[in-house]
Amino acid sequence: MEILRPLDLSPVPDVPLSDTSRAIFHGARRIAGLPDTGKIGTAHLGTEHLMIALAADASVAAILRRSSIDPNTITSELLTYIAARDNSVFPTDGEGLTPTVVNAINNAKRIAHRTQTRVEPIHLYEGVILAGPNETLKIFGKHLGYFEENR
Repeated sequence: MEILRPLDLSPVPDVPLSDTSRAIFHGARRIAGLPDTGKIGTAHLGTEHLMIALAADASVAAILRRSSIDPNTITSELLTYIAARDNSVFPTDGEGLTPTVVNAINNAKRIAHRTQTRVEPIHLYEGVILAGPNETLKIFGKHLGYFEENR
């Protein structure tokens, strides 16, 4: 299997989200406090919001468990991170998505394009992992025995 680099600049294929992935994405928007449409204010959707929504999906939760990561623990830690940080420091696009989430979605589309006709939750999960350094990966790393000082 070809491994994507975090900053893959290859063209992004037009691959639609599956119904399940669309529901996960809308769930992530709700977690982030973003409306489905309209003015976004200062809210943003980051990888932490997307991973909380993904962890609730059975297929992604199973992958987390196989990696010795409890989905409930990750969700709790990500919610703690969200509650403790300053939301005003995150750049976003016109829809409230951080650049890392845009990169994650584009990675998911590239991955899905190789084997599927739609972006499934597993592709979104892989997209987050490949999106580059972010707080979500730091929290995952802590559970896998990797720490910031080991980078």
